[in-house]
Amino acid sequence: AGRGDVILVMPGHAETLTAAAAITMDVNGVALIGLGTGNLRPTLTYTTANTAAISWTADYCSIQNFVFVGNFLSIAAAILNSGGAGMTVENCTFKDTSVILGFLSCITTTVGTNSDDMYFADNERFSDATTTPGTALKIANTTAGLTICRNSFWHTVAEENIAVVLDHGALVVNKLLMQDNSIYSINIAQDTEGLLVKTAAITGSGIIRDNRVRANDPSAAILVTAGAI
Repeated sequence: AGRGDVILVMPGHAETLTAAAAITMDVNGVALIGLGTGNLRPTLTYTTANTAAISWTADYCSIQNFVFVGNFLSIAAAILNSGGAGMTVENCTFKDTSVILGFLSCITTTVGTNSDDMYFADNERFSDATTTPGTALKIANTTAGLTICRNSFWHTVAEENIAVVLDHGALVVNKLLMQDNSIYSINIAQDTEGLLVKTAAITGSGIIRDNRVRANDPSAAILVTAGAI
């Protein structure tokens, strides 16, 4: 643990994840790096159960340059972080298989998790399933140092009043940096929840800047849920 080990995964490598904790990131400081570009990047396909996931319990680990494919109905999360601070997910693609099969979220944290200093950058999220165009990042704990930068989020199915990027309920997020993201949404009613951030928290801190949004509803709460901070 904590020795900076790197696992390189070859181009074209493919695995099928069929259950919870199918892969576990449970040793501090390990980097899982895929080689190749485009569709030649290593691919992880989720099947069999909506609980299929990568379990993330160690600190300062990273996954880079992978393709995540949702091939089951309403998969809860591609990655379930239940104990890892300093997680990095970078240059990955998350995509659904059909109009009914896909991910509810890319990353979900659990209550009590220390997810400080999370870094989510240069990723693509394609949400095409009618049952699963949920929020990319779902934070169920108080956290600090969350960075969401240079990602592309594509929602080609309408799901009203669902944030595209971040949902942290009533939990406080401090030192948020959300910048240079591109968001495409066809939601036609976004009047009660923010398109970028959904929250009931009235405290918190951070900067949201230089994001580009294409959405249908001209009365949408584009930035954040009204009344939240």
